[in-house]
Amino acid sequence: MEEGIQIQPYRPKHLETGTDLLFITTSLSNRATDKRRSSHAVRVHAAKAGKINKKQSVKSPSDVQTDKAAPQDFRVVKKEFTSRIKLQNWTRKSGRKKAIPDADQELSTENALFNHAILNEPTAVNPFPIKFLPGTNAILSFYMGRMRTNSVALNPDGDWFDFFCGHAVVLQAMLSNIGRIMCLSDGIPEDIDVFKHQAEAVRLINCGISKGRDMDIGVIMAVAVLVNQESMMNCLEAAEVHMQGLLRMVRLRGGLESITSKAVLQRIISWADFTFAASWGRPLLFPRVQKFADGLEPSTRLQSQISQNSLRNDQLAIIVSNRSLIDILDRMDAICNAIPKLAISDTSRTLVGNSIYNAEYRLFELDPDRLTHASCSNEGSTDISEPLAAAAHLFLHIIIRSVPVNATRHRRLFDLLSYLLNTTPLLNYAASSRLGLCFLVWMHTVGSIDGEDFIARGQHLMQLERLCAAVGIAQYEEFELCLKEVLWVDEFGIFARRAWEDVELSLRFTLFNEPSG
Repeated sequence: MEEGIQIQPYRPKHLETGTDLLFITTSLSNRATDKRRSSHAVRVHAAKAGKINKKQSVKSPSDVQTDKAAPQDFRVVKKEFTSRIKLQNWTRKSGRKKAIPDADQELSTENALFNHAILNEPTAVNPFPIKFLPGTNAILSFYMGRMRTNSVALNPDGDWFDFFCGHAVVLQAMLSNIGRIMCLSDGIPEDIDVFKHQAEAVRLINCGISKGRDMDIGVIMAVAVLVNQESMMNCLEAAEVHMQGLLRMVRLRGGLESITSKAVLQRIISWADFTFAASWGRPLLFPRVQKFADGLEPSTRLQSQISQNSLRNDQLAIIVSNRSLIDILDRMDAICNAIPKLAISDTSRTLVGNSIYNAEYRLFELDPDRLTHASCSNEGSTDISEPLAAAAHLFLHIIIRSVPVNATRHRRLFDLLSYLLNTTPLLNYAASSRLGLCFLVWMHTVGSIDGEDFIARGQHLMQLERLCAAVGIAQYEEFELCLKEVLWVDEFGIFARRAWEDVELSLRFTLFNEPSG
């Protein structure tokens, strides 16, 4: 006879009539055999009970009214009888969220973007006096990590960042300018935030001028940065308005020499003058800054080579008659030699920056009429001083200053170089010295950097093929040695390699398929 325990679940009074529930009987003997059947019965019973409780959970209107009056008494009971012991691992939080003021919310967003772009530290405080935009962190990341444009020429002391952090108007203009350089360097369309920063800079400039702060150094610097940006994008009307305003404000402060608080301010204003003049062929508006006269000792390599070449042959087919231009090229040669050493020692950064300033200022001082007159005064020879000056200016901007090559501000100099080389009289390469041919190879290589005018670039490549055949260049290493006889820095190698790859196949076809005899 089996002994058993009958388990009858508790049945509330309101369930006394209705669906019958199962009675589950488990046997004390043979429990292993009946375990599966008993477990199944328990699950069925629990499922039925759950369905019944769900149906009974619908409250009547009277129950709802009673519940509305209950919470206050219920809170008292809950407070009296709820345990005050809190476990250390209890992480339950209130369902109510604390309201964050709008200002704090904007600040936290700015900090997150700033930390991601600059410091990558969760506790850093945003030092900028402006509101960040979605694209601002990308601009700052580019500035702190990949931007090389004018890093030595304009900011040799490394104090530019500290200055514009404290001036909202300068910061807005600088972010707009850096954003344009970033888009040009990456070959992407300009982000809408770049235009927003520019518009905000213009608004702050107008506010400062309307309040009589037209001599404020922050407003002056912002205008200078906008001139640089507009010249880079070939926006003549806007650049001309800002350039005239910049000239007036600097004069009100006593001239460029009187702005002595930071040397970087004078460099930025001078660079605005350079970019405006180079982009549209205008004369310089500001005098030379005497503070920047101390630069690198100029090289004498090109001067010596040209002098030795002239002594060996009185009737050279290719000459450079302008001695000031040769001196400028020797100064640029000293800059090219110093740039690779800057990563090892920073002591000469200021000297390099001063030399870049002096070289460009002297390029503007070259009189085009005198260059043209000199080229016509040497019978039996072709003077290449004028196209060489244009090529040197492009080399200074694109290679030494690292201005993006696809900036439209280079258009005038590229067109000028192509025109001058195309109008140069036909040369007898056989009667030319190697140095003269290397000058031509160097100028056409600089011209081949142009990626916008494909016709002009094709003409430069065609002339490079002829020149390489005349010099006897068959390998890239020989091509590079020819360029190094004029001016060379490692950044120039990227464009030189590209030009060589374009002319190599045609050059091989010319060298190996010439008719014998």
